[in-house]
Amino acid sequence: MNYIAPSTRATMSLLGSPLVANIAGETVALPPHEMPGEIEWWVEVLKWHVRKTFYFLASVPPSERIEKLLQVEQSLVSKSQFHTLEAQAVAEAALVSIQDVSDEDVANLTKARKLIDDQLATEWSALVSRYTKIILGEEPAEDAANVGPGDALVSSGDE
Repeated sequence: MNYIAPSTRATMSLLGSPLVANIAGETVALPPHEMPGEIEWWVEVLKWHVRKTFYFLASVPPSERIEKLLQVEQSLVSKSQFHTLEAQAVAEAALVSIQDVSDEDVANLTKARKLIDDQLATEWSALVSRYTKIILGEEPAEDAANVGPGDALVSSGDE
């Protein structure tokens, strides 16, 4: 996902480098201001990442969780372009949640991994759709709060 926060878009616009997204083969200028529904959508993206990280931690032996969690946090910053504070919040929320789960429940989560992965993929697709609608200025469906981010390719337009 290549999400660019409103503050970054505004800064780049003021510097003379407005940002664009490629949506379904079309180049769309991203506004330099917050789009309606954008912040609520981003909160859902963060929650989705907490769930994904929680399920990942369930598959890792407890003795390795902190090390793996630090790797997840680093990946969120370096590959997904999360702000450091956002990545830390995702990691901490997932860690607190997994610590409250019994060994038996962790084993059951591991058994249900395919179902969980399918559900996460469905939720992600919905988030992608929702973000695309936000960029295009379309009114999201009422159930869009249950889904999340755009695989829109975002660039400075200088490529």
